[in-house]
Amino acid sequence: MVVPYEGQSYSALKKRSQQDGRLFEDPLFPTNDRSLFYQNNSVGHVTWRRPQVRNTQ
Repeated sequence: MVVPYEGQSYSALKKRSQQDGRLFEDPLFPTNDRSLFYQNNSVGHVTWRRPQVRNTQ
């Protein structure tokens, strides 16, 4: 059984992003180093990138 994180529904979030014509950004998982490391553990600055989007149609 899948339990949605913080009540988020992947399919609903994806559908909303597609309808709005924008890429999804998760406000609960911001693109910064603090999202990846517990407390003060860090490996330095992380460059966030999106995977290449492929048209499968």
